Amino acid sequence: MKLSTAKYFSSSPYKHILLFVAFLIFSNILFAKGEKKLKINQLQSEILFNKKSGCAPATVQRELNINNVRARILNGGDLWWDLSSAKYEIPKVASGQISKSSLFAGAIWVGGVTNGNLRLAAQKYRQNSNDYYPGPLDINTASITTSECLKYDKIWGTYLTDIDNFRKNPSNWLNPINDIGTWPAMGDVSLGEAKYLAPFFDNNGDGIYDPAVGDYPSFDQNSSKNIPDQMMWWVYNDKGNIHSESFGMPIGLEFQEQAFAYSTNDEINNMTFYRTKIINRSSEKFDSCIIGQWVDPDLGFKNDDYIEFDVQRNLGICYNGYDFDSTINGYGLNPPSIGINFLEGPKRSDGTTIGLTKFIYFNGGKGVNLYGNRDQPTNANQYWNYLNGRWKKGSQLTYGGTGFGGTDTTSFAFPGTTDPMHSPEWTERTANDTPGNRCFLMSSGPFSLLPGAINNVTIAVVWARVSSGGATGSINLLKQASDKAYSFYKKSFSTGINEINYSSNQNIIPFPNPGKDQIQLFNLSEDADEIYFYNLSGQECLIQKLKDSKIIETSFIQNGIYLYQIKNKQGDVIKTGKWFKD
Repeated sequence: MKLSTAKYFSSSPYKHILLFVAFLIFSNILFAKGEKKLKINQLQSEILFNKKSGCAPATVQRELNINNVRARILNGGDLWWDLSSAKYEIPKVASGQISKSSLFAGAIWVGGVTNGNLRLAAQKYRQNSNDYYPGPLDINTASITTSECLKYDKIWGTYLTDIDNFRKNPSNWLNPINDIGTWPAMGDVSLGEAKYLAPFFDNNGDGIYDPAVGDYPSFDQNSSKNIPDQMMWWVYNDKGNIHSESFGMPIGLEFQEQAFAYSTNDEINNMTFYRTKIINRSSEKFDSCIIGQWVDPDLGFKNDDYIEFDVQRNLGICYNGYDFDSTINGYGLNPPSIGINFLEGPKRSDGTTIGLTKFIYFNGGKGVNLYGNRDQPTNANQYWNYLNGRWKKGSQLTYGGTGFGGTDTTSFAFPGTTDPMHSPEWTERTANDTPGNRCFLMSSGPFSLLPGAINNVTIAVVWARVSSGGATGSINLLKQASDKAYSFYKKSFSTGINEINYSSNQNIIPFPNPGKDQIQLFNLSEDADEIYFYNLSGQECLIQKLKDSKIIETSFIQNGIYLYQIKNKQGDVIKTGKWFKD
């Protein structure tokens, strides 16, 4: 009888679901014995949902390779590896030469609490374990079908040279090359997808992506400027199937991600950039939400690394623990350093950016239960502890040593001398810690996450190496590269509605301002075509064609501050401003 039960279980199509339930039961028993936990319920409805959905994991990989970096990009929420080996090669070498990699893997983690219930989505080393699945979610139900997951199991990519050749030569419009023709600009609204997905330049202003009339991929919607030398776009979600990585309950998030790079003759040639638009497609409000960027660096040889954090720059750093980086995978004498610069994070309800609030580390690698409280998380509560800047089992990070057992609690591990709240200098070197395989997590929050809210996370990967100075010789140069990345970000591709220029010379006036349920536009120019309203999180709240009426109905939007854009028939913004509903 036992044998037949085992045979049924091993062949059951719901094997992973049953394992998931068993794990949660076992985990709750462990939590009850002393580990801080939040309620995990609504299990039955989630399991029923996942039985209906059952998306397969993402499968696609591409290379970002326009400059001195050859970076592997995956569409399952993770980056920089091929599911087996590190694939962030820098400097880029010719085929057949021995390459060196400075990163192993990275992913975005998100956790939130609603009505006392923890929801969490994360990704690490996804052999047989996934929280993220391909495709956009239904904007009404935050769900996705298996066929839609399969349809979006892809990474779209293009080069600036291809776009330039396309847009300057109308003879190419009927035969677009590469992914210009299949660019996923428009969602399938009949399936509940958002109308617009990947950004594009709408050449004839009809609101429909059609290369045959000169439309093409862009970095920002309807912008022909600042298109990177190489860019990629893909979309994934946390509702396609069970969370077998974190064992957290799904949130209902859609992630629209861009990877991009530039070929230059300065430090930017050694950089890659990543921008992720995170949309809450669920109908739930999360009172406490935290977004984190997890990184497993592996700088050359993986087992001799140190990590550090520059509080003022929002820069997570990995450098070698010794002056010589050994083995065939190592960089040798005077090894480089690499950093993750957190350029943009979630916003508060008033539109201000939160910035980084926590930086913590733990030991890397695919093994578990090797280092106790400094080990990798294996369940949702442990992921949540790390997102909150606490250790795996919930204890506080303390200043000095390895971050354990002190009385002076802190938010940032190994800040050197950059944390204004603490002194003296604290690094892994001053702590005399043993170099090893490190991971770190950069967190931003908590903040209130509303249904439909949009938050952008943008990071730059910066790298530096000098010919002398040993293991730490390149850190100052790395920080200069970080400053360059931040300046370039602010100048060239900073996102968000806050970038609108409020001093437009078009004398269009919305009245009254402040207003309530209805406003009227005065001095409207003949070429004005549409008006868009956004909340301070950048969420699109209202669109109206102006040829129909100059009176705007606003009764259905909430009280607050709104930013508006008025566009002409070509899609150009001719007026921007603020409007207050009270």
